[in-house]
Amino acid sequence: MKTLRPILAALASAHTYDAREALDAIPFDALGDDYRRDPEEACRKALRITRPIRNSSRRLQAIDRLLGNHGIENVRHHDGSHAFSFSNTGDSYVSTVILFASGAFRASSCGDIVERNSNRFA
Repeated sequence: MKTLRPILAALASAHTYDAREALDAIPFDALGDDYRRDPEEACRKALRITRPIRNSSRRLQAIDRLLGNHGIENVRHHDGSHAFSFSNTGDSYVSTVILFASGAFRASSCGDIVERNSNRFA
C-alpha cells in the first residue's frame, strides 16, 4: 500500500470537489484480490486506507476505485430525500461500502439494508 499513500494524501488535501486527476491516479481494483477473497474485510480495509480523505463523496469514489467496483449509486426515501450512496458491486447482497445521508460509513450489503427497511425506500 506504500504506492497509495501519496495519491491518497493528494486527494485528501485537494480543496475542490473536482479532484478527478487524483481519483484517476488511484489504481483501479488495487484491493480487488482482497475483495474477491473476503468482501467485508476488504471494505473495512478500504475505509481504513481512505480515512484521511475528508470529503465523504470523494472518499466513497476512492473506495469504489480501490475495490474495482462499478461506480456510485444512490437510494432515496419514499419522499425523495437522499437515504444513502454505495459503491456498486453488481450484486445487491455482497458487502460494499455505504455512505448514509448522516455522513456515516458502513460496510454492509445495500440489499440487506433496503430489505430490512423496505417501507422507507423508494
